[in-house]
Amino acid sequence: AVTAWLLPRMGAVSVFQDGLERSSMELLFARAREGVQPLVLAPEGQVSYFSGYRGPTQRGGAALAVEMADHLSGEKEVCILTLGLHYTYPDRKNRRLNHLLNQLEYLIGAATRGGDAGSDRMEEAKSVADRAWQLADRLLSLLERDLELSGAAANDPGRAPRILTAALDRAEGRLGLSPFPRGEPIQRLFRCRRRYWELLFPPTRLPGPLGTTIADLEATAASIAVRHLQVADVLIYLDIPRLQQLINADLSVRGNHTHLAEQVILLLDLAGRAGGGTIAGRYQWPGRTVEITAGEPLAVAPRGTGTSRKAAVTAVHRQINDSLDQLCRDSGM
Repeated sequence: AVTAWLLPRMGAVSVFQDGLERSSMELLFARAREGVQPLVLAPEGQVSYFSGYRGPTQRGGAALAVEMADHLSGEKEVCILTLGLHYTYPDRKNRRLNHLLNQLEYLIGAATRGGDAGSDRMEEAKSVADRAWQLADRLLSLLERDLELSGAAANDPGRAPRILTAALDRAEGRLGLSPFPRGEPIQRLFRCRRRYWELLFPPTRLPGPLGTTIADLEATAASIAVRHLQVADVLIYLDIPRLQQLINADLSVRGNHTHLAEQVILLLDLAGRAGGGTIAGRYQWPGRTVEITAGEPLAVAPRGTGTSRKAAVTAVHRQINDSLDQLCRDSGM
């Protein structure tokens, strides 16, 4: 409620992830022509949970830049500035990592260290990353059982993506959406979110107390589906192969510790959301710092005669990806 009131007063404009409304587009064009404030978009669809890694990007930012350059027709230069966020997680002797793994052990009813936890106790961990790897295996097993999937080997690279697909399938079914199996996970996630908000705040409802009751029941059913959306939101970023690679890595190297810290936070977040939590309960690492780096400015000119919109958007999208990849390489992560 606070952000819904505050953001418009700070100059923010609502953007639907599956397209801009025409009124929003006209507003953006007017502000671009008259103002100096930049338009900030997350090219991956939302701010990711990774440092030094680029996930699949959406074409919307490139499409908007091409549209704006055509609309302004050279009155103003349209320029894209890519930004990278690289985090550091202070952690003396990995105490913070072990503290988070203790919490994760408790949440999923597992144990990887000494003591007798019965038949469920896993083998002694060789390192902090190995402990995280074993707990990730146990957490994914619980999600497979929750979604009625067959169990898979811990080192199966397709395991987390299968659970992600099943969670999205379950959410779409509960929200009354037709299956969308060929869509990118982030697109399916946004589609479900939008449907959720439509059910939660319907533009019209049946009259009288019965109409209110029906609307409340639909909102309750939609809220149940949100648990699967929350799980999917985290699984998009969980990188099990990367976690396995860190088992024998030197955690005194900044990049290795950063990647492990991010994966452990994701695992703890995943367990919380599977139990009905939201991003509001995501762990905030004390003293975390961020370094923001910028790429070279990318100028977007109005389309010339004979250049199709699709070709122009593809070219700009490729430039954005190349610039983001360079930022990742420069980060040293």
